Amino acid sequence: MTRPRRFARDGGAARVSPRGRVVHLRHDASCHFIPLPFAMQIETPRPETARGGVPRGRQRLGGAFIALLSGGFVAWTWYTALTRGYFYEKAAMIFPAFLVIGLALVAIPGYREERIARGEDVSRLSGSKLITARWWTVLALALAAGAINAFLLHGVL
Repeated sequence: MTRPRRFARDGGAARVSPRGRVVHLRHDASCHFIPLPFAMQIETPRPETARGGVPRGRQRLGGAFIALLSGGFVAWTWYTALTRGYFYEKAAMIFPAFLVIGLALVAIPGYREERIARGEDVSRLSGSKLITARWWTVLALALAAGAINAFLLHGVL
């Protein structure tokens, strides 16, 4: 149902639907709520601390899928390099990186969940500001794994 909400500006009140839309408006205590012909949107900051993000089991399953798929492509890259004498350089760099990221998804919680578990408000954070130091380390290791794999494959051929 709707619940009354006080306005700070003029002391009026409004009935707000569960979706945050004003459906009735009252300006003084003697007046009844009047239905509005349109719905006004009230901007209320929603704290993201109540929302947990992706469930941990689904995250681990997704991480295992990414790790298995990219591990298979790493093996395929090495197979083609050793048996046929060529390999795809972009694949040699990308798939080991995804392997590391997939293993990290299985082993540690996501960066958003990590911040929420610490009690931080993530509603105002976006993009790279959300990423924690642990996940920056994972990304650095992923890029290093890709570069090392490409370097080793160049040494084989």
